[in-house]
Amino acid sequence: MKEKLVLTIGQKEASYGEKTLNLDVPAQLNKNRVVVPLRFISEAFKADVDWKAEKNTVIIRSADQVETYKKLYQGTDLVMARKITVNLPLNDENTLHNTEEGIYYQYIFPEGEALRYYSVVGNLLTYYEIKDDVKHLVWEGIEEDSGKYTKEKGKRSPVDKTQYFFLKERVDNSVTYGKVGAKKPVTQALPDSASVLAYIILPISWEVRKDQIK
Repeated sequence: MKEKLVLTIGQKEASYGEKTLNLDVPAQLNKNRVVVPLRFISEAFKADVDWKAEKNTVIIRSADQVETYKKLYQGTDLVMARKITVNLPLNDENTLHNTEEGIYYQYIFPEGEALRYYSVVGNLLTYYEIKDDVKHLVWEGIEEDSGKYTKEKGKRSPVDKTQYFFLKERVDNSVTYGKVGAKKPVTQALPDSASVLAYIILPISWEVRKDQIK
């Protein structure tokens, strides 16, 4: 049986299983609502609590996700950080949609970075930035020709000098990847177990991560 955390209105002591814990501020009843000390509750369950004073926002990461977010923000493993990034929850949904019949999928990252990227589905490009553990949709566009868009929404980011792409091939379970604009990209077969799209993100031998947040 899992241990329970029990708080009593107005008391500065709580019980967690067989332990007695002290609170700085007791649980309170306010307009028929129970108000509890958020940091105390979270840390009792070994969650990580991050207070963003400038945004008046609290970010709580469950105990099983603390290491994941360390790898995302502080880790030197660029591939791992990028895979975590593309699987983060979305803050916004696309309002534009792919109009091509043959769909292919692609990720494009600035050199050495994991916290912002382009997702490409057919001729729909979406630019995301990671803030407060969430993917924020900054810009989206329908590409007619290379670099020309029939529709756009949001603020397009300036094109980075060096970018790397990872493209899921249509005809088989393989990925083509390399430097955007290079003449000789690499095509590599993926294992049959690679059913998640994030698997197409592979290491670039000379690329070093440079966007860690301490």
